[in-house]
Amino acid sequence: AKDDLDRYEAALVDLQARENRAYDRFDGGEINKATYNQIRLHFQAEQRRFAQLMQDAQAKINGSAGETVESIIELATNAETLWKHMTTEERRSLLNKLLSNRVLDGVNVRYEIIKPLRTLSEMKEDEGWRREGDSNPQALSGARFRVWYLTN
Repeated sequence: AKDDLDRYEAALVDLQARENRAYDRFDGGEINKATYNQIRLHFQAEQRRFAQLMQDAQAKINGSAGETVESIIELATNAETLWKHMTTEERRSLLNKLLSNRVLDGVNVRYEIIKPLRTLSEMKEDEGWRREGDSNPQALSGARFRVWYLTN
């Protein structure tokens, strides 16, 4: 959809340039007023069409972003339940996707949380990370990102 937006914007710029050239032709006496007005009306209709296409593409992007946010919130809300119902292999696969920096501590493997999750964890620990504070501070109380240990 982002590529579509770029194409539509380029088309609008092109239409404007073409309309300007048509005006120059009219102003130079190359075409008469009726012909110029007909060309101008055509360009304006095309501009409205591309503007609508841009609006539709932007709505599609916004909808996709909203769905992604909803999915992330749902996953975060149900993370513990999902984890408890996973098989050992599913847990390993998830950890491999989310974690990095595996460290062997004796017989245990310790994982460090990848940077984006570590950053979120650090932000949660810093009470001043939001200027106005949290509008619902009790909702996150006790929530922490953890380091998991797997034994062989």
